[in-house]
Amino acid sequence: MKYKVLYTFAYMAIGAFTPFIGPYLESLGFDGTDIGTVTAIGTTVAIVAVAFWGGIYSRQDTKQKKSLLVAGLCIGAACFAVCLKGAATLAFVILFFALIYFMQPPSISLIDSLTVLSSEKTAGKAFGSKRAWG
Repeated sequence: MKYKVLYTFAYMAIGAFTPFIGPYLESLGFDGTDIGTVTAIGTTVAIVAVAFWGGIYSRQDTKQKKSLLVAGLCIGAACFAVCLKGAATLAFVILFFALIYFMQPPSISLIDSLTVLSSEKTAGKAFGSKRAWG
């Protein structure tokens, strides 16, 4: 049950944040080029971040440490999302958006890994039945 809740909230956060970043930045007065730059930087950071955090995750020796890492990434991304609200200049928007995308996309992959790890140890509980919630 806990993975279903985790998936629900993780994807709910993405669904509440991602579609509105363009209109939000436009309301701050940014033009299309600025908005494209911000979102492209986020995607670029995410590509590097997934490998970075995946390496750190792989070095953790217990499921508890892995869970704490994922929780830290989720909390960190949420904190930087709140900070983004106070950013008014392009430089600060890029900074906070990059920090959000340094933590948020890797957390989804690592949640999948935790779910698979849990499914392997729980007889009769398939990954798909847990993953269907997100």
